[in-house]
Amino acid sequence: MSSERKLLKRQRSRKRRMAARRKSKGAYIRTEWSIPSGKIVIVQKSISGRYGKRDGKRIREKSSEEKVRRWQDKRAEMQCLLLLEENFKPGDYWMRFSYPPKTFSKTSSEIRRDLSRFKRKLSRLYKKAGKVFKSIYVIGRGKRGSIHFHAVINGDIDSRLIEKAWQKTVGTEKCPCPSCNTTHLSDEGYWPDLAAYIVKNGLETFRSDDPILHARYGCTRNLRKPTKKTTVVVAGDWVEKPRAKAGYWVDYENMRAGISDIGFPFQSYCQVQIGIDLTKGDRKHLRKERKKANDNGRKRKGAARAGQEAEAASSNPAGKQRGQGSVGGRNPVPKHPAE
Repeated sequence: MSSERKLLKRQRSRKRRMAARRKSKGAYIRTEWSIPSGKIVIVQKSISGRYGKRDGKRIREKSSEEKVRRWQDKRAEMQCLLLLEENFKPGDYWMRFSYPPKTFSKTSSEIRRDLSRFKRKLSRLYKKAGKVFKSIYVIGRGKRGSIHFHAVINGDIDSRLIEKAWQKTVGTEKCPCPSCNTTHLSDEGYWPDLAAYIVKNGLETFRSDDPILHARYGCTRNLRKPTKKTTVVVAGDWVEKPRAKAGYWVDYENMRAGISDIGFPFQSYCQVQIGIDLTKGDRKHLRKERKKANDNGRKRKGAARAGQEAEAASSNPAGKQRGQGSVGGRNPVPKHPAE
């Protein structure tokens, strides 16, 4: 038998053993989304009907349409957060653009044309400055029909140029300068609330009869995308409170667990790199590190003191033992002669 056939035979037998182990002990799927900068890692653990033994946890439940929608919205928030963390930094622009008053009659196609013109103008401005235009945007329509436009834009040029470009795009004779509001991304560097707000704002028109964008949010094509890695973990179940890998902390506030859109249990959480957000998990981690350093310092001081005592004991003469020429290992107190 040739070496190649032997290798193929070993590989097949190994696959059979792994399949039998998954079937007997159970298994789940671990999906990990990461970004090149390494700022955050999103982990999702889910049970599939293809792996594991047939126990009570692997019985598929019926999912309603509302549950599927909530699942899809949360998945969109996760993808939006990954794009924000990879492509933007603290200090970039978070801008709100308004249409002139009494523009309720604009159709979705007209709004999309305005958006395309506005993006082309910004691309030219950034190219003129030697920069690259990047953005994540969303368009919403209020209950009274007012149209507003939110966008995260990289702050490589002056925000006043961006506001002027918007005013030239949608300004009218009666209102040549529609309102624009500019703020900056916070110094926290971790923005899950912003991602949730973007998706929530886009739902105002996404599920309507006449959606403006055919997605919950839009983005430029030059954004760096996250990478996805899927592995099969041979285990009966996962822990309810996961631990973070070295150099990260787990955002338990935004951790989700329940039934997925296909009817099986799942768990999803985000691991944030230490040093990204000093307002949440980093402070707790720094307190632990400080306490650990103090404990180690006490241990080192105790070991040094014990070494000094041992060295002092070894340097004493052999005749000077406890009770001979000393009291308790120390020199006796001299007695004054009787008067």
